[in-house]
Amino acid sequence: MYGFVRLNAPVEDPDPFSSIDYRPSATPLGLAIDDGSEPIELGIDPLEWERLLAGESLRDLVSEEGRVEVRIRFLIRTSARMAYDLLVDPDNLVELYDDVEAAEVKKRFRGENASYDTVWFRGRSGPYKLEYCLRRDYVLGRSIRWKLVHWPGTSTLLKSCRGGWFFQDVGRDGLTLLDYRNQIQLPDLPDWLLTRMVEHNLPHTMAVLRNRLESPGE
Repeated sequence: MYGFVRLNAPVEDPDPFSSIDYRPSATPLGLAIDDGSEPIELGIDPLEWERLLAGESLRDLVSEEGRVEVRIRFLIRTSARMAYDLLVDPDNLVELYDDVEAAEVKKRFRGENASYDTVWFRGRSGPYKLEYCLRRDYVLGRSIRWKLVHWPGTSTLLKSCRGGWFFQDVGRDGLTLLDYRNQIQLPDLPDWLLTRMVEHNLPHTMAVLRNRLESPGE
């Protein structure tokens, strides 16, 4: 679908966010959300690249004891910066995520050593209504990381949410590797229901990204 490409070696992403508490955590899939001081491990073998180039996605998912951890990687024909610009804009969040009904920036900070938004979300997953706030930290054109933060009036059902989007130009044919990671903890729900709630959002988000970025004039 995308032809032959060769991935450039990953580039170290120095962490400009010295005040952010991003502690790597060992997980069954090794999907620790790194602090930016180490290269993002792509870990893609030749057979997996064949699948990516055919338009497939690489999906990993683990669920245990009220926590779901998901990772999905796929190629898109656009630049890393264009993909970043679409995903970083809070005005696009309702369109991008099927279970988000409303999103509002409660706090915005742009500084020399940090750049982030605190965003309030209202959404519904199955029969459950959720209101929560995520702090979204940005490295221009490279990554969008988020973590759950307290905000007055938000629900307590969601105990933890930590993840990010990571962007890697593959260096040829205008392709970018998008790497989505998320860890969610909802201990009051059975694992099968939590898994379904997490998984159903991903095809919608991928379709929106490809429609907006690969067919912008259509």
